[in-house]
Amino acid sequence: MKKNRKFGKILFITALIISLSFPIVGSAYSKSYSFNISHQVTGSTNHALKNKSTSTTGSGNTYWASGKVKASKSAFKVSLVRFLKSYSTSNITANGKRFSRNFGTVKNNNYNVRVTKTKAGAYGDRVKGKGTIKQ
Repeated sequence: MKKNRKFGKILFITALIISLSFPIVGSAYSKSYSFNISHQVTGSTNHALKNKSTSTTGSGNTYWASGKVKASKSAFKVSLVRFLKSYSTSNITANGKRFSRNFGTVKNNNYNVRVTKTKAGAYGDRVKGKGTIKQ
């Protein structure tokens, strides 16, 4: 009987620890952004980021000025910017597939997202997409 009580206490404590850890795990930062650019755009939304590893995920595709998907793909990069400081991803091909890039560890501050087309295309072509900043 004592073994069952001890097992029950251990089970209860384990369940309590697991249930209390979910709000901590779930409190990670995640905020979305979207873009439709011919060259560059800087968003107006402030992203209040902590001194932590930061990444972005999303997708983007290349379009003709008419709105049709273009066969030759452009490229872009995503940056987190503030006064005199920025963190940028490597180039991302705008091919409609999901991407994931890391900014590294950013300093605790407010940042705006800037998306810059890095591969020139035909006049009027665009890169459209969306993403999420995560910590």
